Amino acid sequence: MGTVVEPRSAVEVIVCRTADEVAEVAAAKVARVCRDVGPAVVIGVATGSSPVALYESLAQRVKDGRLDMSQASAFALDEYVGLPPGHRSRTRKSSVSR
Repeated sequence: MGTVVEPRSAVEVIVCRTADEVAEVAAAKVARVCRDVGPAVVIGVATGSSPVALYESLAQRVKDGRLDMSQASAFALDEYVGLPPGHRSRTRKSSVSR
């Protein structure tokens, strides 16, 4: 999956052929970090439709028992600080809470 391009800096570049492949490669990397940190991992998540396939892949890993995120917390990377509840630019209303 994906072709790793040798980095010239600390940034790793992976070239994928399809959006589905991007989602799987990204999900594998996020899952690895989640496993390394443990079930109480805290992750930053982007809103919008671009990362949906990544989140679906992570959810499938949890459902299949391959990933434990039972105590995980997340925060929206693109939430604006200080916006009042109900403001049209808030993304928090689209977040999932336990």
